[in-house]
Amino acid sequence: MVQIFKARELDDRGVGAMAEALAMDRAVLQYHLDRLEEAGLAKNTGGNYVDGTTYWALTSEGRRRVVEGKLS
Repeated sequence: MVQIFKARELDDRGVGAMAEALAMDRAVLQYHLDRLEEAGLAKNTGGNYVDGTTYWALTSEGRRRVVEGKLS
C-alpha cells in the first residue's frame, strides 16, 4: 500500500513498475493487489491497452490505513 501511496506519476502505479521497485515477481504482486482490492483498500484504475499495463490506486480507506497506521 505504501508503494501506491507514495507514487508520484501514473506510471509508478503500474504493476510492472511497482514489482520492479519492490523487487517482487509480478504474479506475486498481482496476488497482493487482488487481496487489497477484496479488502476495499485498493482498486484497479484502468490500463494501457497498447502495452498491457494496469494501474492501481488506494481507496480512501487504504489511504486512511497508511496515514493512521504511520506506514509511510
